[in-house]
Amino acid sequence: MKCKFCGSSRLVKNGTRERRYRGEVKRFRCKDCNRQTLIAIQPPNKMRFSDDVIAYAVQLFESASLRDIKEAIKRKFAVRVSHVSIANWIKKFYIARIPSSVPCYHCLFMEALKARGCKPEECDRLEGYLMETEGLS
Repeated sequence: MKCKFCGSSRLVKNGTRERRYRGEVKRFRCKDCNRQTLIAIQPPNKMRFSDDVIAYAVQLFESASLRDIKEAIKRKFAVRVSHVSIANWIKKFYIARIPSSVPCYHCLFMEALKARGCKPEECDRLEGYLMETEGLS
């Protein structure tokens, strides 16, 4: 390990420091230039909530709305989470793992509309019907 300021390898430990949301770091002091360098002990975890809360939200995504998930997390873990945060977790941990070869719901729905010769304005009225008859749920 070398000093990032002067390149010397004469470093001595000079304590530790806890950083908010970023883990613990060790302080080292260089004997040559007398400056401090921080070295991360744990990899930084930029997630504010625990992995259990995030995993629970992603697990509930297929069967509940974002606001229902928010209320379930509030009841189970006693923490307040924004529905926007839950949406970001879904984008990061759920949708990213779906293979690109699987067509999305919207694509299937639009193909079914085109096959029936319908206009996109009729989407709202036909959505429930197509979900039942075409198996798009």
